[in-house]
Formats: sequence, structure tokens, C-alpha cells
Amino acid sequence: MYTPILEMNLTTVNNIIKTPRITGLLLFSSLLLVQSFLCDVALAETKNKKEITPDKKTESVTDKETTNKEFQDWIYQCGGEGLKDEQCFIMQNIFIQESGLRLLSLAVGYLGPDDSPWLFLTAPLGIFLPAGMVFNVDGGEEIKAPIRICMPDGCKASITLDKKLIWALKKGKQAKVAFLDGNTQKQITVGVSLAGFSRGFGALGAKQ
Repeated sequence: MYTPILEMNLTTVNNIIKTPRITGLLLFSSLLLVQSFLCDVALAETKNKKEITPDKKTESVTDKETTNKEFQDWIYQCGGEGLKDEQCFIMQNIFIQESGLRLLSLAVGYLGPDDSPWLFLTAPLGIFLPAGMVFNVDGGEEIKAPIRICMPDGCKASITLDKKLIWALKKGKQAKVAFLDGNTQKQITVGVSLAGFSRGFGALGAKQ
């Protein structure tokens, strides 16, 4: 039985934290997120806004060795379950502070067909599946991503990254991911920091 999203203390900014460091089960779950979408592609809709912005926590990395390093709010990882050692991605997890439950997970890497770049999203179980997720950068064009599958670690969607979207992510300050609560069908909007994305994505390119 899942916890309804709107009952998970999502009422104030202070209840949300963004944690770039991940270990153990969280890392494994995120690798499963990437693995689940290696061959699965696509592009749904929402209204009624309830916005949540995570607290900011940043750390810069200057070490030339990028594997398992942090680029401010993004962590760089290579290999793992279902991936080759040379397959790398950057990721960010956002948690609910009071409960410690993960609210959203994002991973970006050259993991699509023909090594094309993709964004992979995992939202909590209990969201309204027909609406999927909606993604935008700095209030720009909304990109709709249908839910492809739900697993024990969450419901998953994916977005192909074209040159225009990559540029927006590199230059932007905040992305937003929206989805609907499964019970009330009210919208939850989660703010995602783009601090460090440009450097992290650049490191991915250097590995290709």
C-alpha cells in the first residue's frame, strides 16, 4: 500500500531536501532506473499547481578524476548494474526531509539507441499514471513524458535530449517536473537545481 503523495508532508519548502550523495540501495535503485529505459522511449499532461522547491546544497568538484564525483547538485557515476564500465551518467535525487522518502530521481546519460543522450525520471508510486510527467526548464516549453513502467522503486518516464534541450539545461537555473497525485489528481511540481549540470554533462561527453 502506497502513501498518497499529498499526505507526505509536501506543504513547505523546508520539508524537501536535495541530496547529491547516494549510497547502497539508493544507488542500486537509480541504476535500475537507467537500465529500465535503455531500450524504452517516448513523449502526457497536467494542471492544478502545487509547487515544491528543494533546499539548495552545493559542492563544487575540481578533481580531474570525475568518476563517482559531484558536480555541485549532480553526481557523476559510471558502470553498475546492467551497465558497462564505460557507460556513465549524472544524476540527482530529491528527498522529503521529514520522512526520508525519495520524491524524485533524475539521471542523464548517453544511454539511448546509438548512444544518444536521454533524461530518465523516477517519481513515487501512487501518482496518476494517465497524466505521466511534464518537464520544463526555467518555465520554458513543456515536454510531456508518459509513464513507461512502475517498479518497486517508483514510476518511470524518459525524455530524449536534443541539442535545444541540452543547451537549455546547460544555461538554465532550475528545471521542474510535474505529476499528479493518484488520489486527488492535484498537481505536484518539483524544482530541480541545474547547478553543476553543464560541467557534469560535459564530463559525460569527454568519456564518449
